[in-house]
Amino acid sequence: MNSSEKSRILTELLKRIDDLRPLNHTKQEFKDWREEVELHLREFYGEDNEYFKRFKRIVFFRLRFVLERRGAPEVDSCDKEAFDNGLNEAGVVLRAAIKREELYPRKEKPEEKRKEKRPEFPVGEKGAIVQIYITQSNQNFNITDITLDQYVSQVQNPEVKQLLERLNEEAKKPDTKWETIGNILKRLSEKGTEFLIQAVMCLIKSQLGI
Repeated sequence: MNSSEKSRILTELLKRIDDLRPLNHTKQEFKDWREEVELHLREFYGEDNEYFKRFKRIVFFRLRFVLERRGAPEVDSCDKEAFDNGLNEAGVVLRAAIKREELYPRKEKPEEKRKEKRPEFPVGEKGAIVQIYITQSNQNFNITDITLDQYVSQVQNPEVKQLLERLNEEAKKPDTKWETIGNILKRLSEKGTEFLIQAVMCLIKSQLGI
């Protein structure tokens, strides 16, 4: 696909942002748009490109950490603010990609082998508190029944391993601070959703003594 075609598709996605503003993150129209943006950015630039990675990191709603099996909470003003901020950031990413195609047109490259797409599990932050909301979407991940010590020993990525070691040390302290734990979890989410979910499950397992 040439640059003019890429620019046309990205521009159409950018224009749809204004139509999404009256909605919220629970609406199917927004979910479809978000999926389209991810698919096109991955197809055009690959998963290692900053446009794709930055869009994947965007948080479109405030997240909560609950253990009860229940439906998602109602959308409130904080969710709306996070949604608007997320759309603004998405617009910045799309405009940057469009400008690249206009200024630096490139010839079409062979399509790269796509990696398996996994559902997003972002972490949002309000003030000094990191809030995570876990839904049943984690059934799409390979969650292993292990302790945090065991998980640390299995991870090969040095940056992730260092974060997990800090998390493990903090969790064992008698005066553990949630703010510190939350900040570590937020950084883990930036390294990969699977790291975050497995770490949270290890923490839950430890706290419940199971």
